[in-house]
Amino acid sequence: MNEGQTVGALEAEAHLSEILDRVEHGEEFVITRDGKPVARLTRASDAPAHDSRGGLQRLRELREHLRREGTTFPTEEILAYRNEGRR
Repeated sequence: MNEGQTVGALEAEAHLSEILDRVEHGEEFVITRDGKPVARLTRASDAPAHDSRGGLQRLRELREHLRREGTTFPTEEILAYRNEGRR
């Protein structure tokens, strides 16, 4: 395997166990496809936590803004759009 922190997708697949061991010890890898970066592999405890609260707050603010303008956006409609996106 190359000594760098960048590895091609096929090489990463062939050496996944070794790469995971190294990541577990704090190394990071950028996985490339056709020489272009497509993913970054980092130790899970080092990865930024996903925070959906900011997005939820923005949705609440948008909903309140629409209400002030007289536009309704009922919960049932929101859930229907959400469910449609899951198909």
